[in-house]
Amino acid sequence: MFDEAGGSLWCPNVRDLTADDLALARECGLCVAVWTVNEPADIERMIDLQVDAIVTDYPGRVQRRLIDRGFG
Repeated sequence: MFDEAGGSLWCPNVRDLTADDLALARECGLCVAVWTVNEPADIERMIDLQVDAIVTDYPGRVQRRLIDRGFG
């Protein structure tokens, strides 16, 4: 599915990302940048999944959670 397009980046909406899809994207060598990650629970889930990038309307929320979890 992913490798047929020939890209190097996959940017799903936070509501569309599953752990299985993330694993498949990683197997295909894709960088995964998830967008519209605005809610605290979604931020936590994306950090837990270890996505490559989080796109949000509230960067301070993401930054605080990353710092709180030792990524800063």
